[in-house]
Amino acid sequence: MRKLIVLSFWVGFLVIALELLFVLLQPLKVSPFEFVLFLVYGCIGFGLLCSAATFLWNLIALRLTSDQRMKSGSAVAIPIALFLSFRIALVMRTAGLHFSWSIVGTLLLISFLTWSFNRLIRRVSLLENVRPWQVLSGFLLLICILFSFWNRSRIATQDASAKGKPNILLISVDTLRRDRLGCYGYQAARTPHIDALARQSVLFEDAVSPIPLTGPSHVTMLTGLYPHRHGVPANGIRLSKNLITVPETLAKAGYETAAFVSGWTLKNDSVGLSTKFAHYGEDFSCTRIFPDSILKLTVPRVLVRLTGSVIGYHLEHRERPAEATTRDVLSWLSGKRNRPFFLMVHYFDPHGPHIDPSNVTSSHRDTAAVFDYSQPAEIKRQILSDPSRVERVKQAYDREISYTDSQFGLLMDKLKELKLDQNTVVIFTADHGESLTEHGWYFDHGEYLYETCVLVPLLIRFPGKSQMKTRISHQVRLVDLAPTILEITGQKMANKIDGESLIPILKGTESQPRVSFGELQQGSGDSSRSRYYVRMNGYKLIWNFDRRELTHPVPAYEELYDLSSDPNEEHNLISTAPPVLEYLRSAMKSRLPQRLYDLQSPESDVREQLEALGYL
Repeated sequence: MRKLIVLSFWVGFLVIALELLFVLLQPLKVSPFEFVLFLVYGCIGFGLLCSAATFLWNLIALRLTSDQRMKSGSAVAIPIALFLSFRIALVMRTAGLHFSWSIVGTLLLISFLTWSFNRLIRRVSLLENVRPWQVLSGFLLLICILFSFWNRSRIATQDASAKGKPNILLISVDTLRRDRLGCYGYQAARTPHIDALARQSVLFEDAVSPIPLTGPSHVTMLTGLYPHRHGVPANGIRLSKNLITVPETLAKAGYETAAFVSGWTLKNDSVGLSTKFAHYGEDFSCTRIFPDSILKLTVPRVLVRLTGSVIGYHLEHRERPAEATTRDVLSWLSGKRNRPFFLMVHYFDPHGPHIDPSNVTSSHRDTAAVFDYSQPAEIKRQILSDPSRVERVKQAYDREISYTDSQFGLLMDKLKELKLDQNTVVIFTADHGESLTEHGWYFDHGEYLYETCVLVPLLIRFPGKSQMKTRISHQVRLVDLAPTILEITGQKMANKIDGESLIPILKGTESQPRVSFGELQQGSGDSSRSRYYVRMNGYKLIWNFDRRELTHPVPAYEELYDLSSDPNEEHNLISTAPPVLEYLRSAMKSRLPQRLYDLQSPESDVREQLEALGYL
């Protein structure tokens, strides 16, 4: 048994080593250090997996046989079967296809290959004086070569289909109010790079988010669906693997896809987006040698937290600064590529706790905050009652935006340096806004659906001669981004979506105003509550429910605002019952979910991080 386990380990090691060698032949940028890490983690890890599988297989499936050749065949068949299963699953996922029979398929493949290798060893006389693993290793090498060349030919076919298509760069700044940018009229703004982009772009003056929460809002951008339709109505709930997104659709059309995120609410553990991109940069770790995925293990996580509490240094980050994210993005952009790309970049710095990023390192953000969600309610009330302290928090918020702008400028400079700006559509937006004490609310965003939390900036810069520079006053929605990106790239979403492309508005062929819908669900059971809004023709209707488990319950409280005369939503018009009220109520009923359920409870680790960020 020991010899079989060792044989399986080395065959598995050889499989991944060969695969990595063929990766080096691809037009990818892989540093020697990264390649050594891949070799160590990948080869040893896969070898150990193959050894464990071989041990279990011989313990269970081959316990009744004493045929040594049969056992040798399984020791080689298992690594090959696992490699083929992983490779096929990867290819199918890249093509936007999903299947749930991979485990059963792998077992069947192992059985078939074991039987085939056994028959081969018995029938071929040339093998009588040759050890089985020598012949089968040669066969393994041939399979690896064929699969690698097949994979390269598939990529080449995708390259041809995507040739001439524009790159798409989607930049999302977390918790960014549009009225804190110079291009939206804020006189004290220090956002020269965002303002420069605005002068080259279509600026949408009235863009709204469907929900003031990071995870659900980004999923809406990538699916064209409202939160209750895509199944991620709150932070900490993972997106279904079966729901097709924009990056998957573009990958199927030959695009390279990548995302770089900066906040815990977009880590894969929290939202489940990593499988939708070919590359998902979410490493907030202190060093590049030990990725923060190690912290998913209980023992390393406990040791890191104990060490951090002893030395007073936050080793486990809930976010990473824009500088670190930009560094990884620039490295990815500098890599050689012969396909167009879809790249999503997420900056988190304007999100609380609010600090001055120019004077404080990212590792001490929590202790240096001038306003932190975790502060006791009494301290929050003291801050809000002191105008000078409120102004200090606002200034810190502005400095965080200015810091993000400087890193955004580096990204734009890199695009120009690489001449990628000549064929890249740049979309700049935010997932939601932030309350800066309006409506008596602290510096937060996940509680209400007022304008301060749902209005977002939206800029779209088209490259080259197709560049348009104008301001659009039509109401538009983040749910419209997915169909807009797909129309720009000549693709269609596989499933029906809620959003509509913005291209007809840009062409001036759309005259009907769009209706915006938003939602927010909180709590569970008897303490659950939900809020919904409908926004159209300058009016906004908000429904507030005490509970969510009933089908279309009567709202506990209604709010109606005329945004043209009351942009701060200070005068509720429900008692006056203007003619537009019944129309808005009808529009609200047509968009409410068919059934309202309790929110799923996040896993313990995810819940802990969300509580630290003020979401729970």
